[in-house]
Formats: sequence, structure tokens, C-alpha cells
Amino acid sequence: MKIKTIGTIAFLLVGIAVGPTMAVSTISLSPSATSGGPEYRNIGGELWAHIVKGSLGGYGEEDSFVSFCVEMEEPLDFDSPALDAVINPAGAIEGGIGGSPDPIHDYTAWLFEQFHNRTLPYYEFDGSVNGGVDRTASAITLQYVIWGLEDELGMPEGAYFEAGMDSALDPDQQQYFDLAKAAVDPEGGGGWTNNGQIQVVNVYAEGTYGTENPVYKQDILIRIPAPGAIWLGMAGIGLVGWIRRCRMM
Repeated sequence: MKIKTIGTIAFLLVGIAVGPTMAVSTISLSPSATSGGPEYRNIGGELWAHIVKGSLGGYGEEDSFVSFCVEMEEPLDFDSPALDAVINPAGAIEGGIGGSPDPIHDYTAWLFEQFHNRTLPYYEFDGSVNGGVDRTASAITLQYVIWGLEDELGMPEGAYFEAGMDSALDPDQQQYFDLAKAAVDPEGGGGWTNNGQIQVVNVYAEGTYGTENPVYKQDILIRIPAPGAIWLGMAGIGLVGWIRRCRMM
């Protein structure tokens, strides 16, 4: 049976693209976009994920995106040219004290969304200023806030969040916490929701995902396109193909 409509084709493609997936891709991780490039890391901070094979959340082969670690104790492998990677809508795995899988906190999702959009206040995005020191400091601060919200700092579960609610965090971390609180909590006039756009990528040593002895390398954050954006993109691709076919007839 032949599929006759562009809409049906687009729908099928969108379903594949936005549905919950655990399809494995291959990535590599590095502290900078290119070898010898600026590094905004010290203990945690910005990292780059490069798609080596397959696709990941709207990124295709040879694409890259900036991310942050979710786990504090899992090893971060900058030496391996190939790591298994899967988007896990359920969250991080085998780390922290929130169980496994462990959904990311809404504050974490909001902060990463703003970072991705380069709209996060107080973050020194201009890496050319002060030799990148200021951006590195911003990255480390944001990393610790993420680790705190995800219960990775060795504190009792929820203790970091409670400290933030009591304005008892380090001042630099507190300002990010307060921004997220104002944006997310309805009581403060917020109401921002993740809508599944900020998700977790589970990273494993190459060839160990899906085996009896998986080797966990890290969980990192990713922003995937909105379903509507993917729908329009796929529909556009289908329309262009249909127009070209008509012209050939």
C-alpha cells in the first residue's frame, strides 16, 4: 500500500522524531568546541558534545552542542572518540540520591533553557573578556547549582533546595536559584514548564549500552526542538519534495 499524502508522511516522521526514544547514538565529549579552543571548565562547567554517528534530539552527524553534567561523581571521558548516548525522558540514571531514573528538577531545566538561549542573567557569555575567566566562573557557579538541585553535593536529599528557599546559598549560586524560582513557581508569578524540551542524555562507554555490564560515563543536558518546530520542519521537507516531483511530471 502506498502512502499518498504529504501530511501522512510528515506525521510518521514527526512521530519518530519526538516520541520517547532510547535509540543509541555515538558522541564524543570535549572541554571546548575545537582542539585548543576556549575552555570554560574547572571543576564542572561547560562541555561540548559532538555527534559522531546517528542523531540526537534534533542534532545530526557532525553537529555539536554545549552542555553541563548532571552527575558529580561519574567519570567524564574527554579521551574517548566514541561514547554511546541515548536521550532518556525519565532522567538521569545510577547517580545521586534521587533514585534511578531521576527526573531533572524544573529549576535545572529552566536554567539550562536560558543558558542555551544565551538569556541567563548574570552569566558572562562574552568569553573574550578577562581571558574567559569570568565566563569560566559563571559556568562553574551554574554547574554547582545544577548539582545542588540534582542532589549531587553530598547533602541530604532536598537540603540544597531548602537552603535556596531560605536564601542560605552562596550569593552567586543564590542569584541563579532565585531566578529559577521566580520563573517556575506559580506562587511567585512564574509558571514556566519544561514541556519535555530539556532532557537528559545518558552516556556510556562505547558498546556497553544495553549490555549486562553497562559502563556509565555521565548524564548531560540537552535541549531538543519543540514538537511544533519539528512538525513544521518535516512538513516543509515533504512539501519541497512534493513540489519538485510535480515539476518533474
